[in-house]
Amino acid sequence: MVVYVVVTVSALASAAVWWSFAPFAGLIMLVPACGFFALQDRKLLDDWRSNLLAKWAMRDLDFQALRDAVVAIPTLPKETLNGMLATLPCAADIRRERGISSSTRQVAATAVRASDACSADSLAFKWLGCTIIAIACLVTIISDTWQPLLGSLVVLVLPPLLATRRQARIAVARKKLQTLRQRGDFDPEACSKLLHGLEVNRALLPAVGLPALPP
Repeated sequence: MVVYVVVTVSALASAAVWWSFAPFAGLIMLVPACGFFALQDRKLLDDWRSNLLAKWAMRDLDFQALRDAVVAIPTLPKETLNGMLATLPCAADIRRERGISSSTRQVAATAVRASDACSADSLAFKWLGCTIIAIACLVTIISDTWQPLLGSLVVLVLPPLLATRRQARIAVARKKLQTLRQRGDFDPEACSKLLHGLEVNRALLPAVGLPALPP
């Protein structure tokens, strides 16, 4: 919010001092600024989820118990926390969750973390493309020439770079998932239920021999 106010006030003040509409071009940078804060929020959420998944995979934490504890505290913002907890693997009840093997938990946690990383990459590349275009437009307006717009063509290389990065992430995750699958206590059916309703990259499922997720 502070950044938005500073950028807006600076543009208005500069326009008033110079008697020109050119400073209003600075407002274009509000778009990548919003994207940057959205990116930071996503990183905080992913870090929070990754830390919980690490403890859950080691059987140091049960998500159903965590959900019950959240519900029991009336002063917490339940809608917000329930929305965050909904992004975690879920068992039918705490008894069944505690019966889930470590290997099954680690497979589910790895799949979720890898999917989160791919989604975060996608958001980061979109923000980068938006920032490049905004800067090109800003320089074009200030310099009163169209040549800086050519710089926005750089965004054309972003999609293949994103695809390459995603493939690399999935390859690493597949290798780890295949290793975990070899453990005798891995239960594909229980893992499928844990991942039901979560945004899991479908390219990861064949790596562990999971059945198709229920619709």
